[in-house]
Amino acid sequence: MTNCYLLGCKKTNQAIIIDPGYDSKRIIKEITKLNLIPQSIILTHAHGDHIGAVPDLVKRYNIPVYIHPHDQELLSDSMLNLTAILLSKGVLITSSRKLKDQDKIKAGTLEIEVIHTPGHTRGGISLKCQNVIFSGDTLFQGSIGRTDLPGGSHQQLLTSIKDRLLVFPDDTIIYPGHGPTTNLGQERENNPFLT
Repeated sequence: MTNCYLLGCKKTNQAIIIDPGYDSKRIIKEITKLNLIPQSIILTHAHGDHIGAVPDLVKRYNIPVYIHPHDQELLSDSMLNLTAILLSKGVLITSSRKLKDQDKIKAGTLEIEVIHTPGHTRGGISLKCQNVIFSGDTLFQGSIGRTDLPGGSHQQLLTSIKDRLLVFPDDTIIYPGHGPTTNLGQERENNPFLT
């Protein structure tokens, strides 16, 4: 039930894997079908439903994993990242590279900008590429991320959305960590958490 995204450059086929949930076989099959060349994995945050396939993909493609430093601790503790609860075995990721606000990652001709959007977790990030934002568990269609897990803050999440995401135009497309695609105009008008 987690949205994993493959963001690929049409000219070079270089790609970034965003939030690879559980099904590494399905992700690898899609990468092969699209003839993509993975360059890195970017995690919008370190909860188990967004990281379960990371070990298999790192092993398969020998690529780095990027995350905000405030979520680094969660990656190396299967209780904190919830994989000990959500999966039949815990996932520990000990090697990752740190991303900070406004960092830029490239895949071919594509450039992805990091937007620190804490609230769901302390190190939650959104990723902007052209007129698209991958919002992780920050903003959903008609809803927002939960804030009752360690590191969550309802007020901080609302501030992140209003000050970091809603500054972009209405036609900015939102690809969330769960559920259907939306856009900022629709969320400004209809999201009950933002009115």
